[in-house]
Amino acid sequence: MRTKRLYLFFFYKKAIQLNHEFLADEQVVNSYNNVPFYQNLLLAKANQNQTHYLASNLDYSLTKKRLIMMTRNTSPLRALLKKGIIIPFILGIAYFLCFKTVAQENSLIANKQIIKNVPPTKDRRDEYYAGVRIKIKDCIRNLTIDKQYEELTLEVKNRYLNYVPEPIIQNLQPK
Repeated sequence: MRTKRLYLFFFYKKAIQLNHEFLADEQVVNSYNNVPFYQNLLLAKANQNQTHYLASNLDYSLTKKRLIMMTRNTSPLRALLKKGIIIPFILGIAYFLCFKTVAQENSLIANKQIIKNVPPTKDRRDEYYAGVRIKIKDCIRNLTIDKQYEELTLEVKNRYLNYVPEPIIQNLQPK
């Protein structure tokens, strides 16, 4: 997973660098209004003898892309059309991703939510643990208890048996 993220960051870095080069080329072309001279300058720089072959800063495919982008004219209508398509697409995705999808909602879920809000009472605890043998080993207090639930003191019940599971409600309706 980590290598996939590294590749992703590598491609983002390359795309950002390429975009930066395009913006710099656009600024130079707009400032001096001499595209052929600037293209020849880039080619001379790319063909120059490099002394550090392992650390080449110029890529020939990158240079080719830059040269093509300098001579390309984008019509305002085409740019507006692209924006006109992408904006509804993004809004549609945001709209559909903001829905909460519920696979099944029935009275069983509603009943469980109502029961969950009720704190466990003494009667529910007594009913749940009735007739059960309780074994408790408390290492902190150096205490071991092995008794029936009914034989325990109220203090022990409140300290160790606070949790009472939620009752299971069965749906008796045919499916």
